[in-house]
Parts: sequence; structure tokens; C-alpha cells
Amino acid sequence: METRELLLDIKSLFGFEQMYTDNKINIKYRDDLETSSLFINPSNFYEWYVYDKLKDYANRNSMTIQFDKKEGTKTKYFINNYQKSSNPDYILTDENKKLKIVIDAKWKIVNKFEDIKSSDYLKLRFDSELLEKRGYKTILYLIYPHISHIYIKEKEFKFKFNEKAIFNFSILEDRDIFSLSY
Repeated sequence: METRELLLDIKSLFGFEQMYTDNKINIKYRDDLETSSLFINPSNFYEWYVYDKLKDYANRNSMTIQFDKKEGTKTKYFINNYQKSSNPDYILTDENKKLKIVIDAKWKIVNKFEDIKSSDYLKLRFDSELLEKRGYKTILYLIYPHISHIYIKEKEFKFKFNEKAIFNFSILEDRDIFSLSY
């Protein structure tokens, strides 16, 4: 029990106590605290860190925010009779403009364009397609802790096929979240 409480205390030091909606009395029922070691997944920490910044951005811009680990961002769809779901990390919504900003945070350093996985931006596109079917315009972002500006000068990318523009997406460092444009 002491190891679990220590892990929770360490997470609280970083301001991530909001990851838990339960209290210390129920700590023994947390699956992620069933451990005898102190492994802390940096990806989870990073997603909560970005959430805090996006929450401030949303408040300043009269938007709502959904986070997959808190409010949920799930959109259900079907392939034949099989139910599936799409789940981006964050969705910022401006109801007045019928706009949704779809964001995925990636815990990785981007030194060159090849470091950006096609599966990441294609998943963003799929997420946006589902939201656009509901009548929203979408803007897509991938957020990273660091992007090497020596090799990557652009922040906005146009996905083309046979010279036809299919969709756009942007990349952003977490320190630049307040420069999100829409």
C-alpha cells in the first residue's frame, strides 16, 4: 500500500492529482496503481500537461474542451455490423462558429518531417471526417514537446494526392498552444 500512495503523491507533486476522481480510501482499487515499482508513463503526463494548457486556451476563447481521459472524445461508427470508435486526445469546440479543433498530443521530439508518422495525421483526418458529418468545420493539430525548426520550417501541411488537396493539418510545440489559430 505504501508504494501505491507514494506513486499517487509523486503524481500530485506534478499537479496530476486530477488524473484520479477517487480518494485515498479507494486507492487500492486503481488498476494503474497495482504495482510494486514506480513506473510513470511520460506519455500520460504529457497529455495531462497539454490538457491544462488547452483548458486555459479554451477558457480564454470561450470554447469548450473535451479530453479523452476526462470528458471523453469518443465518436462511434460501424464497419458492417461491427461497432468501432474514434477517440482523439482533445476536441476544442466553438459552437457559435460550428468549429471543432481536433488535437492529438505526441510525446516525441520531431527533428525532421519523417519523424511525423503518417498514421498520426491520417487518424486526425479520420476523426475530422466523423465530426464533419455532424455539421462542424474542423481544424487539425498534432502537438509535440519539441520540433526542430532547423529542418522543419513549415507548421502547416497540405496532404495532396494526384495534385488534389485532400486535407490540411498543422504541427505545434506545446509552448505555442496560445498561438492556435482558427
